[in-house]
Amino acid sequence: MVAPRPTIEALPLHVHSRGPRDEHQQRMVSSVTSLLGGELNILQDGGELTASIQLGSARRKVVVQRMGGDTVASFDLPSNPSSNESCSGNWTHNNPQLCWANFKARSKTEGPKRKMLCVLGNPTTLLVFDVLGDASSLTTSSSQLENESMLGPNGHTIPLPFRAQSIFATETGLLITRIPSDEDYYHDRIGLDGRGENDLVDQPPSPVGLSLPATPRSIRQKTDVEELSLDDPPDPVRMNYNMQVSDVPCLFTICHPLDEIRPLAVGVGRASSQPIGGQLSLFSDINETLVSVHTPRFFHGAPGSPSPICVTFNETTRCHTVWSLKPVISPIQALPLWRTTGRGAWRDVRDSGKDEPRNQVAESKTDGVMQSEAQETQNTSIDSTEDLAPLGNILHTSVDDASMDRGSNISNLDQNEGLHSSFSDIHPDYTISRLYTEEGAPYPADDSNGCRHSFLATTVEGKGDTLLCLFGPNSSDGDSGNDSRSDNDPSLLRCYSLHIGDAGIDSVRHFADIPCTSAKPVQVIPAPLAPFSLEREGCRRTGRLQNEDCCAMATDILVIRQHDSKPTLGLYRAGVIHVANVAIPLDDLHSLAMAGLANSVDDRVDIEYVRDLKATTVRVSLSLIVKSSPVTETAIRTIESSLFHNSSPSWDALPCSLDMIQRQDFPPSWSGVTLPLLIRSDCTASYQRNSASFSNSVEDPVWQVLTIVLGDLLLGKQISDEAGSTQPKECSAWEELLRSEFHQAFCQGEGEHLFDDVDGLGVSLPPSVSETSNVGGSTFTCVQVASKTKPDEYRVFKVLIFDALHMLHGTFLLSVAESIASPMLDFVDHYHRLLGGLRCNSSADVKPTEETKRISRFSIAPCIMTYLDSYPKLLIEPEIASFGLQSYAEILNAGLHGTCSMTWLAVRTFDNLFNTSRGDSRRERDRKAVQILLEEGIYHSIQLHDELPLGILLPILEAIRRCRIDPPQPSERDAYQWPVAAYDLIGRKDLGELTASAPTDDEANRPANFSEQDVDGLIALEDYSAMIYPRDNRIKEAARLLRSSRPLLLRVP
Repeated sequence: MVAPRPTIEALPLHVHSRGPRDEHQQRMVSSVTSLLGGELNILQDGGELTASIQLGSARRKVVVQRMGGDTVASFDLPSNPSSNESCSGNWTHNNPQLCWANFKARSKTEGPKRKMLCVLGNPTTLLVFDVLGDASSLTTSSSQLENESMLGPNGHTIPLPFRAQSIFATETGLLITRIPSDEDYYHDRIGLDGRGENDLVDQPPSPVGLSLPATPRSIRQKTDVEELSLDDPPDPVRMNYNMQVSDVPCLFTICHPLDEIRPLAVGVGRASSQPIGGQLSLFSDINETLVSVHTPRFFHGAPGSPSPICVTFNETTRCHTVWSLKPVISPIQALPLWRTTGRGAWRDVRDSGKDEPRNQVAESKTDGVMQSEAQETQNTSIDSTEDLAPLGNILHTSVDDASMDRGSNISNLDQNEGLHSSFSDIHPDYTISRLYTEEGAPYPADDSNGCRHSFLATTVEGKGDTLLCLFGPNSSDGDSGNDSRSDNDPSLLRCYSLHIGDAGIDSVRHFADIPCTSAKPVQVIPAPLAPFSLEREGCRRTGRLQNEDCCAMATDILVIRQHDSKPTLGLYRAGVIHVANVAIPLDDLHSLAMAGLANSVDDRVDIEYVRDLKATTVRVSLSLIVKSSPVTETAIRTIESSLFHNSSPSWDALPCSLDMIQRQDFPPSWSGVTLPLLIRSDCTASYQRNSASFSNSVEDPVWQVLTIVLGDLLLGKQISDEAGSTQPKECSAWEELLRSEFHQAFCQGEGEHLFDDVDGLGVSLPPSVSETSNVGGSTFTCVQVASKTKPDEYRVFKVLIFDALHMLHGTFLLSVAESIASPMLDFVDHYHRLLGGLRCNSSADVKPTEETKRISRFSIAPCIMTYLDSYPKLLIEPEIASFGLQSYAEILNAGLHGTCSMTWLAVRTFDNLFNTSRGDSRRERDRKAVQILLEEGIYHSIQLHDELPLGILLPILEAIRRCRIDPPQPSERDAYQWPVAAYDLIGRKDLGELTASAPTDDEANRPANFSEQDVDGLIALEDYSAMIYPRDNRIKEAARLLRSSRPLLLRVP
């Protein structure tokens, strides 16, 4: 029997009612908070913007509004030069025309930019607007934006050399798809051999079409320098391609609004980004339609970020294909730019290629990876009229023009052999490699929306967003191996696991299927914090809670499923673990049917309700974070960090079956990743359901709820096995521990700073677990799931939870500078000594129990104060000190829990200061301690005064004082290992400035070079003209233009 899941209430934000849906409007919601790093949290609507393309009777425009309706920016879109407005609405609705994108920085010194709003104004014009350029403009009242024809923010207008269909954002730019032309359909019909299905062969260029030729493109030899400066001398390269088979690409990339639009290459193999045989094949399969671009995300402890992935949909086979997107490895050019001419070399190679037999070209492909060689030509070679437009007018031909007869045009192509591509001499920036092709039931021909929806979700282990979710038809056929389907749910959410290797994503395999009506990603649960360790893989090295990874949110799946012929809203982890159900507390929605989900951003999503022709959209916010009680939230995250990273769910053996998902019947190894999620959902649901029943004397009801949940889970209360037997209480130590409420002592002392976020409210002693069992009852989902495990496995979870909370208690002692039965008497004594008279009086009887096993893996109760006090005694009393260091030594070897950041800071610093086993001198240990403080986010000693007790602080301040007296001098070799921030920390900014201005070892040892290679033949002329005409810079400017890898002002296709 499936345990009923708790129900979480979502917070309604906005309600919009409308009539029949306007099909000529595309709405894109984006979070300003996530785009600007939280700079606009002052917005009353929560910091969200909605950008939409609106089609009117006379014009088309883009409107950027707040969720409340206030207009931020509005600007007209250019008209479509080759089709009327009624036809332009079709491509606007069916293909994505809006996105927020980041572009590459123009120089190495320029920092990361905010996201730009990119709009495909018409098929030949791309608009890039800096809508978020002025933060103050977003707080402008709507009365100041009455003029709807305003042009909005500053930006760029980019003419496209082809008719574009859609745009997609990547990490550093855009992916642009081209509308297929008649020649594409012609070659797809005849099936010419070649690397692309629409390659055109041996057709001379057309004399009409583009107004400018494609001038020689080149890129620098150092591809890692992402700079568009024109000052450095280039090492130009040309793309070496097979002139016998010329690709007409259909996918393009642009990395900067001022950069060139480059075609996308196709790699051979899953990890290949090198040209094979000196050739680069361009992506030219018109049947593969790009539907989404995603970047997998790793959480704490990951070594790096994997490459982005692209998902395409084949219009013929009606299946998805997953691709990997990587930067291409460019060939190296030997000749300087002034010794080559682009179009002359292009024509000479083309003409010579016609005379070579095809077998010579085929033999050259087997020579392995080759470098392209530049063709030395004479500068007198001038482009003829035939070379002005290699593409002719095929890319500008309107497929929407009513006067066009596609059949007649294609029949005319049978009399010639094709056209060369004008992008043949543009070297691609990125290559795309096939990873996986979907198998199973194809999508119906009338399904135009479901096949285009995909997203990434967090895996079961909670280590990153590497689970690809695709929508498929709900049928009995497929590769998932499932024997049953839900007849009520029209769609099937297919989950695929991305395996990340050393070279990136190397495989994709099917994981699970879940029937649903609609599904969207939401971020409502924090990602589990990785433990602290310097040796274990997958662990964090620094422990500051201000780090960005501590705020990372896991991506879960919000699903609409049919249950008892009614749509229900459920939250799932990785599509298999049912975390909770979701309810919308609005009485007006009971008469409406839940139809779908849309516009999900972070923890917010639109829920669509329909009834007849009336539609209502409710934007809701969903969160399982306990914001009202920081102590409770920290305790839950500690349990998650302990259980997640000590569990190894064996899901690699077999994919999850649909029956397993419906019954929530997982292997025992899954309990470690399931229990933390259910504990969080049980606490949230019980608090929301019984918030009115708590008495006024309970100052922290959320902590009381957590106490009850952990009491039922860990005291063995009402846990039955299949035979109906009940396990007795193992010990009452947990009740004594939970009733001690050690953080109440902190509230009454210096620990009041811990509760500043909750208006200084402390926590009072909750009633006994038996007296408050009616609050939440004994039907917690986590208890029912734990009851299905074996006794030995159940005890392991108890030990992990108990030890994790005890380590958190030690961290609280350091953070604020200020307390069972017979097997746990040392823990009882530990808490009594710490809390003393401040410990609240408990009416519970502490009686010995028959249980003789401890629920802790420690031989003695660990105490962080004893551990830190033992370090200075190592030289005086090594035996006693070793006994005090024993408990925490075991913890550090296994990995300290992710929330114990203050403990990690103190342990790392003291271990470096007092551990002499490494043979370092005291001066070396002091300097390493300063570097550790920088790694932990300490940039000024005042931070230590605010966060550490005085007894722990003094040895650290003394080490800083010794470094201030004897700092590393700029002349010392070790000084280069000290950053400027280290000198600021010890109070020696003068040495920091001196070190920053000193040359590095590479610069100091580099031999002087007074001669410069004459790469363009103008160096001598520059020197001569500068001597005779010192104020005439024309020769210098001409040389800069020749040495640039791109035209300075001229824009070409």
